[in-house]
Amino acid sequence: MPLDPLELSARRAGQSSPMSLVALPAGQVAPTSALPEPVTFVPDAFYDLPRPRTLGRVRMPLRALFLSVIAFALLVALIVGFRLSGIDDDLGPTWFFIVTLIASEALLILLWVWLPRWILRRHHAAHVLRWRRPRRADLLWTIGALALMAVIWVVFIELANWGGWWWTVRTDPPDDWNAFPNWWVAAGVLIAAVILAPLIEETFFRGFILGGLNRVWWMIPSMVVSAALFSAVHVNLYAAVPFGLFGLILGALYIRTQHLTAPALAHAGWNLGVIGLWIVEYGVG
Repeated sequence: MPLDPLELSARRAGQSSPMSLVALPAGQVAPTSALPEPVTFVPDAFYDLPRPRTLGRVRMPLRALFLSVIAFALLVALIVGFRLSGIDDDLGPTWFFIVTLIASEALLILLWVWLPRWILRRHHAAHVLRWRRPRRADLLWTIGALALMAVIWVVFIELANWGGWWWTVRTDPPDDWNAFPNWWVAAGVLIAAVILAPLIEETFFRGFILGGLNRVWWMIPSMVVSAALFSAVHVNLYAAVPFGLFGLILGALYIRTQHLTAPALAHAGWNLGVIGLWIVEYGVG
């Protein structure tokens, strides 16, 4: 039996039909079968909306590994290419250092800042790269993290010396070694280590890798992978273990505060302390 247009429109609106609205004699209840079932209509335009992309349990770690390896390979190729081209002899040690520093930092900004932001925006997850102005709580967490990192470093060195299990490649610098031949090099190292490195590396390792993996993996595996890659790209076997532990501490800061400001401050503070000790011990010039 064809439906009346009024009843059809009422069903589409999820309302009862006009027939069910007719008043019944007192004490009489309309049978349930007589009441129309509400119908939920979804506009056709809803099915045309873009679906959010998924980072993927396998695709996300592969992205992180690929960007880590390709950045390291391109940095090595950049330095070797400059050496083979003889540009270091033409520019001199200081200008060669400055040119290499600018080129390498520009490459890392492209691969570890811009490209991760573009990937996360496509997956509607750009909020994992959130920054904010430092607050009192951020400073307190930063101080606590730096203290813990210092304790880990001291304990690691003492255990290694006591046990004699230096399985890493460790060579002491010569007596006349100078980390900073002049103040231009010292200023470049300070800018790169205290400003650029925390911004670039925290965006990539804590924001992109840890934040991205934590959306598709559990928290602990995400932190371990992030810390392991953070330690590996520094290519320092002597400090591989403490760097891995530092990565876990910085990752815990990121998870606790839900932004990159606190881990970046701790990262910058540690690098500043190390460079300060180098300058005190070896001097400049």
